[in-house]
Amino acid sequence: MKKIFSLKGKNCFNEVYEKGKRHKTDSLSAVVLKKCRYDAGGFCSRKADGKAEFKLAVITGKKFGKAYERNRARRRVRAVLNEITFTGNFCMSINVYNGINKINHDELKKELLKLLIKTGVLKDEI
Repeated sequence: MKKIFSLKGKNCFNEVYEKGKRHKTDSLSAVVLKKCRYDAGGFCSRKADGKAEFKLAVITGKKFGKAYERNRARRRVRAVLNEITFTGNFCMSINVYNGINKINHDELKKELLKLLIKTGVLKDEI
């Protein structure tokens, strides 16, 4: 299992949202930027040794619910993502919508895999 690094910084998010492709399922949406670039300002896609890595942000809005509900949803999505092996150089933002805390782990994994295949991050593995 490859470590998933966090997408951080205003410049990183701006680039992902401006240049990335958007995809949506029932309770998740994703913005994916393939082939992220690296600049002297510290943009996010490469480590100091120059190796590419996968960057991810899981986002829940304030309308989602109370803080413990938002945190639980983010933890559940990250747990499913840690079970998946990623390859390549991607920056991705996953937005989580209401109702995701009501579905079980298997349904969440199936929906997340469907979204990742739709975005092109994963090959057809279902």
